[in-house]
Amino acid sequence: MSTAATYEVPESPAKKAKMTSEKTTMTVTIEEGRRVYGVEDDEDEIYNDGLHMMTDEELDRYCEAVTRSDGFEVPEFPNVIAFGLIIPYINDLPTVCMEKILKYARFAIDRQNEERVKEGARELRLDITRIVNCNVQVACPLNYYITFEAKDLDTNELDQYEAKVVTSVPGDDEDDDEVPIFRKKPKPTNPPVPTEVQFLVETCQFNLNRSIHAWFAS
Repeated sequence: MSTAATYEVPESPAKKAKMTSEKTTMTVTIEEGRRVYGVEDDEDEIYNDGLHMMTDEELDRYCEAVTRSDGFEVPEFPNVIAFGLIIPYINDLPTVCMEKILKYARFAIDRQNEERVKEGARELRLDITRIVNCNVQVACPLNYYITFEAKDLDTNELDQYEAKVVTSVPGDDEDDDEVPIFRKKPKPTNPPVPTEVQFLVETCQFNLNRSIHAWFAS
């Protein structure tokens, strides 16, 4: 697993975080787009640069990591071309991008609290102290897999949380953004068991990657 940098959140008054109306869509760089979509005109240049289609060994490592962590902990494949990879995205990001990731983390807390209110459970009063990690997947337009550290203002406990935020197309209502996963980060000795729907989605994606790989290799 790659070691990701962390982003310390500036100290702020303890209050419930709100998602602003400002759009927070992040832009994937051209190089990342090449890694995700495998777009390149000159095939010789791809291989001269060290870029290559994902090997079976690399795909197995990736599938195992996604199945085990639901996409929150994945290895880096800097020279791999593949479709729809979840990739580490936190290293060396400018402050403005880190602030957008922080907004999505706060948005995830708000969405979680909406569900807790419906269930009659206590709202979480979480004060985010730092962004631990963020992975991203090009989808429609982006899926964020955010790991953050937060202090529970009611219990005074400091824990790490994981939130998957599925963003909507730019220009759409931000209320269309979804948070299919929100949880405390599982302990290493007790990895999460993917839900049936999550497992089926990831399995279909893995099979698609294998088919694309086989097609290019033929």
